[in-house]
Amino acid sequence: MLCESLEEFEQEFRNQLDNGVVTDDGGAGSDWMCEYNLEIVKV
Repeated sequence: MLCESLEEFEQEFRNQLDNGVVTDDGGAGSDWMCEYNLEIVKV
């Protein structure tokens, strides 16, 4: 994943978590995952 900034990476990663995780019956991650806070820290 090529991103220009840490914020862009965080947004892309969040999008993959919310929409890319799919259940056996086709549900997206945002349908069944609990609410979460995401913070990406550059080290």
